[in-house]
Amino acid sequence: VAITTYPLGDPQLLPLATNLSVSGPLLTPTFTWDSFEREGYSSFFYPSYPGQLPPLGYDYYMQTVTVRLAEPGMPIVYQSSPFYTNVASYTVGADVLIENKNYLFDLMLTHSDLYSVTPSFITYLESVSETFLPYSTNPVPIPASMWLLASGLLGLAGVRRKFRKR
Repeated sequence: VAITTYPLGDPQLLPLATNLSVSGPLLTPTFTWDSFEREGYSSFFYPSYPGQLPPLGYDYYMQTVTVRLAEPGMPIVYQSSPFYTNVASYTVGADVLIENKNYLFDLMLTHSDLYSVTPSFITYLESVSETFLPYSTNPVPIPASMWLLASGLLGLAGVRRKFRKR
C-alpha cells in the first residue's frame, strides 16, 4: 500500500484508510475500509439543525471520500462521485474493469473549507489524503504443482489397481 498526503492552503492532518480490503467478483469487486467518520472525521462541521444553511459569511468545512481507479502509469479510468465519510464500502460497477489488467485503487479523503457568500458557496480545497491498493483482474491459474499432484495420484491409483487384479 503506497501513501500520499498533499498539504494545501491550511493543511489538516488527514487519516489514511485502515483495514482496506477487497472481496466479491473479479470484475465487480467491493472495496471496504474502516469508516472515516468512526475515526472522528465527519463529513460536515457546522452546528446547525438538519436542512439549515449556514448564515452568510460563515466558514465551515466539508470532508468527502472519492474512489478512483487507474492503470499503473496511466490516467484515471474511473472516478466515483464524492460521498460522505460514514460510507465504508464501495462496489465497482459492471463494465468499468477489464479482465487481465492491473489497476491501482485510490481511496481519497479530501478536506475543504466552504464559505457562504451568497446563496451559493466558495470551496477551498485544503488537504488530500490518499491510500492506494493494487488490484489485478487476472484470473488465478491452477499452479503446475497441482497438475503434478493430480497426475501422481492418478498414477498411484492405476498402479494399485494393477496389483489388486493379480
